[in-house]
Amino acid sequence: MAKRILALTLALTMILGLAVTFAGCSNADVSDHALVGTWAWADDADYIYSFNTDGTGTRGGAGMAQQNFAWTIPGGGRVYMFIDRVDVLPGNLRLEQWDYHIAGNMLTLTSRQVANTSRRYFRLGNG
Repeated sequence: MAKRILALTLALTMILGLAVTFAGCSNADVSDHALVGTWAWADDADYIYSFNTDGTGTRGGAGMAQQNFAWTIPGGGRVYMFIDRVDVLPGNLRLEQWDYHIAGNMLTLTSRQVANTSRRYFRLGNG
């Protein structure tokens, strides 16, 4: 019983820590960053990323659940996204790290965590 309580306490502490991190990232000043806007996946335009000026965003579509995230730019062509994996478990936050490259109206995201994972997106609208 004591091990179970300890495990539950540890899990709740980790979730709280990630929630604080998630909330803190949404305050980053990314309002004029080139990522701001809506991007559609080149392989299936129903899958959309929206990067908001306040450091929050959403992604989903094409039969996949919509997920909210906070994003920040640590530099060096990288974007960090704290994804709310509510489709897996409410309050389950995951840090994703991507390299990004923007050329004209095309965005390429390349995972820093999953080998050989790269996706291309095109900008919708004027940004």
